[in-house]
Amino acid sequence: MPMIKAPWTDEQIDALERFQHMPGVHPFTCPEHSTRELVATRKGWICRYCEYTQDWAHDGMMQQRITS
Repeated sequence: MPMIKAPWTDEQIDALERFQHMPGVHPFTCPEHSTRELVATRKGWICRYCEYTQDWAHDGMMQQRITS
């Protein structure tokens, strides 16, 4: 599955956050805090509870930008 890498634009951040909160979608979560959802930022995903970061997302998550 193709991926997008950070840094992300404001439009990409908005689309990723919408995808994270869609019904029926398992969101990206922190591997250290498995119930804590990651937050999209310009630098990539971050965990608000530790220093975990992730600099990629699935390209298909951007489709939410088109349909919303």
